[in-house]
Amino acid sequence: MAGSGLLVVWLVEFRL
Repeated sequence: MAGSGLLVVWLVEFRL
């Protein structure tokens, strides 16, 4: 699922 990659990007952006 492509959503999994999107979730990772969202988490990384939130941590930054």
